[in-house]
Amino acid sequence: MIPFLRNLAAPSTERRGDRPLAFLAAGLLAASAGIHLDLYLTGYSSIPTIGWLFLAQVASALAIAMVLVVWPRPLAGATAALFAASVLGGYLISRATTLFGFHELPTTAGTVAGALELAALACGALMVVRPGLAPARPQLPARPLGGLAGAVLMAGAVLLGVAASGTAPGVVAASAASSASTGPSATASATSTAATMKVKISNFAFFPAHFKVKPGEKILVTNDDSVAHTFSAAPNSSPQGHFATAPIQPGKSVSLHAPAKAGRFAFYCSIHPFMTGVMTVS
Repeated sequence: MIPFLRNLAAPSTERRGDRPLAFLAAGLLAASAGIHLDLYLTGYSSIPTIGWLFLAQVASALAIAMVLVVWPRPLAGATAALFAASVLGGYLISRATTLFGFHELPTTAGTVAGALELAALACGALMVVRPGLAPARPQLPARPLGGLAGAVLMAGAVLLGVAASGTAPGVVAASAASSASTGPSATASATSTAATMKVKISNFAFFPAHFKVKPGEKILVTNDDSVAHTFSAAPNSSPQGHFATAPIQPGKSVSLHAPAKAGRFAFYCSIHPFMTGVMTVS
């Protein structure tokens, strides 16, 4: 056990192939950081708690990637593996339930980032296990261009990560949820240009968040974010004032009718409950 622990800080060049593992883990973490940075800049910065956690993930991933390049030791690999496992665990929790009040829907960007974290976890774990599998070989001479190669790999991975998240960040909601009935007084329909009141969703907020409509008036809701949202009556609303849409996909619009009775009706996004507003029917 003691020799294994001692190997954690031993040069990874004692085992042929460990340095490429360190560079690969660094590139994978950098690519994941690129995806998280793109998501942060395109709307996630507005999500309470989750926003700054995304930014912290970017900074931490890049810092660990740099350590892997300049100090490719098994201890750095263990750090990378634990970090990747924590990020992947948080993603899976937010998919299965909620994390800090946030529920993540399936997205291409999220799937790619999860795969990158899983691969980084595997590379980091191999860096830890490999030195203990066999007696150490004579240390290989350091290559002067090793650090430069790692830096180039990291830069390329960041660009690939941003490209992956920027080209296909759309949310793929379950088909059953998209086609489900949303209630008798507020059935979502195809885009209707005849709607009088237009509500836009941008940066995880409704615009306008407070507005007036007539009883039964059409409302057109457009989602300009990179994730799906809903326009739903607040929980515990009366049956007469109930309305809801299925998840509105990025770049899409749906129309619905305002309640037939007069009054003030609170609404929110059922996926991101911190998004709220009030509709006055008169």
